[in-house]
Amino acid sequence: MKKNKKTILPHSDLVIIGASTGGPFALINLLKSLKKITFPIIIVQHMHEAYTKDLATILHLETGHKVIEGYHNLIVQSKHIVICRGGVDAQVYFENNDFVLKEIEFSDHLPHPSIDVLFESAACLDKNITGIILTGMGNDGCKGSKKLLDTNKIVIAQDPQTCLAENMPNAAIDQGNVSHVLTLPQIASYLKI
Repeated sequence: MKKNKKTILPHSDLVIIGASTGGPFALINLLKSLKKITFPIIIVQHMHEAYTKDLATILHLETGHKVIEGYHNLIVQSKHIVICRGGVDAQVYFENNDFVLKEIEFSDHLPHPSIDVLFESAACLDKNITGIILTGMGNDGCKGSKKLLDTNKIVIAQDPQTCLAENMPNAAIDQGNVSHVLTLPQIASYLKI
């Protein structure tokens, strides 16, 4: 694990982000810092299904980026940001030269949507993928982060000292499941490369 050390990341074909408590505020700050996005982003925010569409709208209004709520068999377009629907888990596949989001209603993971489920599916893809764990309670994302690292993907954890809830990034850091520990501005700087 490298902390606060600037290195060149490979170009990201896809960025996947997991967040929980404090996530909406962190996401607004992170996405605002990305003036131009050249890759698709999929976000799992622990949130009730009644509110993920509203979160997509808020992120769009606050950042100016194209942000939509995900759905089954959605083709995730470049430069778009997708918020996974609350209440169901989502996996990402690469089919016919496109990233495709597929929802599964039942899994052994909690909560729903699950960061681990998304990360684990992304680990199976032969693509340059960057996984990011932001502020949150619990340890969702820890197992998925290990699978990403095991398949030579990049995993970034938000610096726990900057989190509203430090449990999620700390869980991954403590298990050695991250490549870098960075503040939100540093994460944005890395993604701009």
